Amino acid sequence: RGQLHRQVEEIAVALPVELAALRLGLRGEPRSLALPRLSGGPPAPPRWRVEVHGADIQVPVWEREELACGQVIEGPAIIVEPVATTWIAPCWTCRVRSGGSLDLERRG
Repeated sequence: RGQLHRQVEEIAVALPVELAALRLGLRGEPRSLALPRLSGGPPAPPRWRVEVHGADIQVPVWEREELACGQVIEGPAIIVEPVATTWIAPCWTCRVRSGGSLDLERRG
């Protein structure tokens, strides 16, 4: 058994390894997490407009950090941020919640 284990280990170590996915599970006591609240204010205007491939429309683009609490954006629209891009499809509405989350809802 020990000899076979060493052979397998030596072969595995000699080959290049690429980590493609990692799953992690954690257990512990939950803690409350206080998220900062967005302040109300005037709705932010779109920063620019872009053309959508295959459509003859200009779509407004917002920067997420500029959105105000309670701001409503009708699709089609795009919200950009450093780690994600949110596409708001036609017939959908996006509302900015007080904690900063985006609540998307289908109209009609």
